[in-house]
Amino acid sequence: MSEAPTEVSTDGVTSQIVHQYEKVSKKTQELFRKLYVEGLATGDFEPVFRELVGETAALSATTIVRLKATWGEDYEAGRTRSLEGHTSAYIWSDGMYLGAVGEEDKSALLCVLGAREDGVEELLAMELGYRESTESCADVLQGLRDRGLCAPMVAVGDGAWGLRAALDQVFPLTDHQRCWNHRAFNVQAKVSKRLQAEVGGHIRAISNAPTLRECEELRDQYVAELRSSDHQDAAETMLRDWDAFATL
Repeated sequence: MSEAPTEVSTDGVTSQIVHQYEKVSKKTQELFRKLYVEGLATGDFEPVFRELVGETAALSATTIVRLKATWGEDYEAGRTRSLEGHTSAYIWSDGMYLGAVGEEDKSALLCVLGAREDGVEELLAMELGYRESTESCADVLQGLRDRGLCAPMVAVGDGAWGLRAALDQVFPLTDHQRCWNHRAFNVQAKVSKRLQAEVGGHIRAISNAPTLRECEELRDQYVAELRSSDHQDAAETMLRDWDAFATL
């Protein structure tokens, strides 16, 4: 019996029996990666994607394990790359809670994004930490500093005091700013669902004011409007979040 016909390609030997459109494309691999992060187990890929990519495409558990190894290598390369040569004018930091079943002490995936002086936005760090504690945040920021990150002009966060304390330790010259999305979410939580879109529109208008003075004037006007319409909790939340990270 003759062997299956093959052709040599840059990545090894490619079968001529499995046509190119039946292979696991880069787009499909990216979809695998996203769904794996969302919690799809290795063994679940086969039934979910068999109809999508065809009966002959390689979707075995071994294939998925290999892809996971590649994702791990990509992650390690990204988390250890040098950050010298560019300055991040702004960084954004937040913690995403994983909510693992049976986990008493919540772990948080601490993420830091940066906007460089050349306009490029990039993921600087994505590390597992204990909640958003000062120690965990400081470890992440120290890692960035050790890799060559210069002190950013402004760090934007959700108001967690662990991040603010960590910034004071690692980048003491960096100004703090409360994330406007979080400000909006916090105020929206104090009003009925019917009014939440309206609240969001007001806060976006305040954040887009061309000067600090106009921003503060719009803030004071809206706080007065909230109080006059009997939304005291929303008004107090607006002022509280403003004071927490005062830099604009």
